[in-house]
Order: sequence, then C-alpha cells, then structure tokens
Amino acid sequence: MMSKTEGPEVRDIEIAGVLRTVMTRLIKLLRKEAKDEAQLSLTERSTMALLYQHGELLPSDIARMEKVTTQSMSQIVNHLFEVGFIYKNPSVEDKRKVLLSLTPSGRVSVEERRHNKEEWLAKALHEKASPEERELVMRALVVLEKLMDEKRSCKMSKFPVFRALQSRNYRLYFYGQSVSLIGTWMQRTAVSWVVYTLTKSPFMLGLSLFATQFPSFCFRRWVGWSPIVIGDGRCCCSRRRPRWFSRC
Repeated sequence: MMSKTEGPEVRDIEIAGVLRTVMTRLIKLLRKEAKDEAQLSLTERSTMALLYQHGELLPSDIARMEKVTTQSMSQIVNHLFEVGFIYKNPSVEDKRKVLLSLTPSGRVSVEERRHNKEEWLAKALHEKASPEERELVMRALVVLEKLMDEKRSCKMSKFPVFRALQSRNYRLYFYGQSVSLIGTWMQRTAVSWVVYTLTKSPFMLGLSLFATQFPSFCFRRWVGWSPIVIGDGRCCCSRRRPRWFSRC
C-alpha cells in the first residue's frame, strides 16, 4: 500500500499554476464587463462590496481587509461619500469613530455590477460550453468551495480567543493595562511584605491592605457620578483624585 506524500506533487503544482492563471483572467474579464458609470477604482468597488456584505464597518477595518494604509482608505471614503454611495454615521459606543454604510444608491450600484457580471458569465457559458461542460464546471465548483472552506476553517481555528488583538487600539490598551496591573500587584506585594516584616503582626498586615482599598471604597460613587454631571475637562481630575489618595 502506497503511503501518502507529505507535500504537493509536480502535477499538483502544475494544476495550481493553471488554475491561478485562469481565475485571474476570468476576474479581469468580469471587471471589464461590469459597467461602472461612476468610474470607481477596484479598491473603491471592493470597499462597497465589503459594506454590502457586512452592513457597517469602521474605515480601519476596511483598510485592514483591503491591505491598504489608513491615508489611502481616507481618500477612498471621502470619494465614495462625495458621490453619495456611503453614509458616515458616528459610533454609538465611541463618538470619535465613524461607521460606514451604503446608501440606497450605493446598494443599487453594487447589485447592478453583480447582475452585469452574472449576466455576462451566463451568456458566455451558454454560447461557449456544452451541457456536459457546464455540468463539469458545476462539479469543479464543489472542489473550489472545499478549498476555500478549508482555508477559512484554518484561520478561524487558530487562536480564536486572541482575535480581538487584531485591533491596534485594543492591543495598545491590552499591553498598557497589563503593565499597569503588574506594577500594582508588585507594589501591593512589596508593601504587605514590608509591613509584616517590620511588625510581625497579622493585624497590621490586614490593616495595611484595608488602607489601600478604603479610599477607593469611599470615593467610588463620587468618581462614577462626577463625569456624568460635570461633562467637561474637569472630570479627568476627578477621576484621578481617589487613586492619588490611595497611593499616599
């Protein structure tokens, strides 16, 4: 019984090369046949397709999916907004962020381009392929979908717990919070060790721990209430005072 080879064979590499060439030419033909009266670039059309699929996205998320810089994505967003294809809606969770979504005319544009591509492809299959060849294409599509599903499952199965770390802002928050918490734990451990070493008293050890938590307990309600009522720059100072007291 022959053992299964670990890597791809020469025939597999040949098939992969031909498949890549054929799919690239087919994609170019579809893009050429799709009517685009607004004269959008490929990245702009791809951006609209992502918004059509996901509904709402952040510009940074689209830039990461399209592998472009944030500056380039800003120009793309501004152009799509000028032609009336997308909305810019402030995020409910963070007013500094803007969520992008398609306008009705933008959705119509995406659907028209897809319809034109499908119509051209259906016409080409009807004129150039026999019924047997069309059935062969259907069987080949099953294999292509299998390849794409396997790639997607591999991406989803690799460390799904750390998927949030793909966001740059969350990475900065995570690393900064980790360093801050490590410093806090080290300080509490050192203070407790010094108090118990000098006094040899469990009571004084408990009292020192109580003293570190008591200011937070007293000012917790005031700190949570003041930013809502004040609502200006002074709330930054009010947030820091209790921590300053607890450090003393």
